[in-house]
Amino acid sequence: MQIKKLNAYTRWGYIPESVIIPSLNDRERHQFDIGIENLLCEREKVEKFADGTYDELLLFSKTPGENTIFWCFNNWSEPLLLNRQLPETISLCAGTSAHLLTQKWWFKTRFHEHLVGRYLNTLEQIQLIHSDMIIGGNCQGAPIAESLAIRIKEKTGYEPLLITLDYVPRKQYDGPMFMMFGEDSTFNPFNCEIEPLPIFQKRKGDWGIGILNAMHGQYFREPTLFELRDYILTATGKFLTRSRFEHSFF
Repeated sequence: MQIKKLNAYTRWGYIPESVIIPSLNDRERHQFDIGIENLLCEREKVEKFADGTYDELLLFSKTPGENTIFWCFNNWSEPLLLNRQLPETISLCAGTSAHLLTQKWWFKTRFHEHLVGRYLNTLEQIQLIHSDMIIGGNCQGAPIAESLAIRIKEKTGYEPLLITLDYVPRKQYDGPMFMMFGEDSTFNPFNCEIEPLPIFQKRKGDWGIGILNAMHGQYFREPTLFELRDYILTATGKFLTRSRFEHSFF
């Protein structure tokens, strides 16, 4: 049997194109609970480096205030590496994707929005949802961030800045968005036969694009980590000053 190679578009086919919260049966709920336990078990290895834990989240808080980025990572080592590069004026709140809950794609599809819901509730409890909110995610963490941004807008009317890395948007969040891709990444739609700009230009919201000089899996390694940090700070700065990306490359 010939296995069809996934491109930057089809690899995200397991993510629904709209926010759908499925009802979990008893078996799925049991697997979800086991997945959360695994996530927390893995988090214990890095908790000592953070300033606080809130349900499934880690908070690296340099200074109290609203300048906090929520980012959904693929593992718990990535937030440690990124946090060390952020300036004193920006704090980091970290979650992880469903990658730590399960390796089965069917369960990831079923668990996706339930994990988003848990993050949304926790962010409300610790009062990190506000009009200047910044939400990001890389790889499998990006669709979590995308759903979170959509659900926050639906619930509060706020339009967070959504920053994604190596992810082609599926749910069409219509708020401000900054998309990053690795120049040599198979997740980069600019490396596919289908030209992405006409697709992106149909989006309702403002967006910008940054290209990292790396391939997938290298973004939290130096020197690409510095480039990633600079793109995040550039996008954050434009958002907080209410400047537009104007569908441009940076």
